[in-house]
Amino acid sequence: AESLHHELVAANSGVGVSALCPGLVNTNILDSERNRPEHYQKPALDQPQPDREQMRAIAKEIYSQALSPEAVAEMVQDAVEQRQFYIMTDGVFDDAIARRHREVESRSNPSMEAHLLEEHLSRSSDRP
Repeated sequence: AESLHHELVAANSGVGVSALCPGLVNTNILDSERNRPEHYQKPALDQPQPDREQMRAIAKEIYSQALSPEAVAEMVQDAVEQRQFYIMTDGVFDDAIARRHREVESRSNPSMEAHLLEEHLSRSSDRP
């Protein structure tokens, strides 16, 4: 997207480019397995997985508090009209993104600290 942006500016095309970098959006992504063709479905495991179900419940709670797709669409429309390149839907992951950039700059291996879901979970647990 950045290369395309520069190419279009250099060509004086008048066409803009925006890069959407969404945080969490309240979609049905947690239920996406419903769309998987039957021949690709995973067989049910013999053992119950309480950790997986607990994480799924936590994820559903987090997503229920996320932005609606309609709110993100409005943000995108506003950004496109303003010819804004980066469209960030929230600042929840700013610290994790900054850590990730520092790791890239220092050529370090990625740390778990830069794991975005963990970042969101830690911030969610800090709320009153």
